[in-house]
Amino acid sequence: MKVNENSYKTVGGLNNIVSTGNGNFAISSEDGHIRMYSDIAHKRAKTDLPGFGDPVRQLDVTKDGSWILGTCDT
Repeated sequence: MKVNENSYKTVGGLNNIVSTGNGNFAISSEDGHIRMYSDIAHKRAKTDLPGFGDPVRQLDVTKDGSWILGTCDT
């Protein structure tokens, strides 16, 4: 019997979290990544925007989750 195995990477350095009106939420990290999740139960991000190396200082998202805005120092 084959067992399905999933490995999950721990995401460190999280610094912002915002939620949408429909229950989605976005999380940013110190390395600049922004991840969008459809709900708290899913362990994998539905969207993963790669960072540019600078920490995200502020994060905002539209009510429907179609737009994400992240700002950095530079």
